[in-house]
Amino acid sequence: MSICRDIAALHGGQVLLLPRTDERNTFVVRFRNCE
Repeated sequence: MSICRDIAALHGGQVLLLPRTDERNTFVVRFRNCE
């Protein structure tokens, strides 16, 4: 489950700012799901 945190760290927490409406950003939805 640490993977979700890793993704956010790699993007400098920009993952949350990215629009989750884009299906291409599947990793964004995954990160939000982990929280």
